[in-house]
Amino acid sequence: MKGKKAPASDRFVEQVYFCPITGCWYWMGRLDRCGYGSLRDGVKMKKAHRYSWESVNGPVPDGLVLDHFKCNNPSCVNPDHLRPVTQRENVLRGNTNQAANLAKRVCPKCGGDYTTISRGSRVCKPCASSYAREWAKSKKETPCESL
Repeated sequence: MKGKKAPASDRFVEQVYFCPITGCWYWMGRLDRCGYGSLRDGVKMKKAHRYSWESVNGPVPDGLVLDHFKCNNPSCVNPDHLRPVTQRENVLRGNTNQAANLAKRVCPKCGGDYTTISRGSRVCKPCASSYAREWAKSKKETPCESL
């Protein structure tokens, strides 16, 4: 006969290794392919770091996600290492292509500074000017075939 399952809070503590050196609470249970732990909270699966945050601080505010701002370690469930941020801030702070491109300060083509934002893209003035000149030149050279 199966016994009752232990409460989620007890199962949570059983799956955590408290590291005295880093201050991280390493999730020792099941990890997903990105390194985040998960825990069944009643009938629903929940990310372990989110469960930890909500146990201490209440729900994550709408429109925000949790960022591992102190340790950048997805298996850490220490609520003191987490903070709610926008998805954009979380992505740009992480180790992503978007963050790497945003960190670039000079154009790889001509070495000019990225100073202009055009339709959501960063471009440097010399390359933007060169492109505009080439585009205008190509429009002047195109013969009118509508007649």
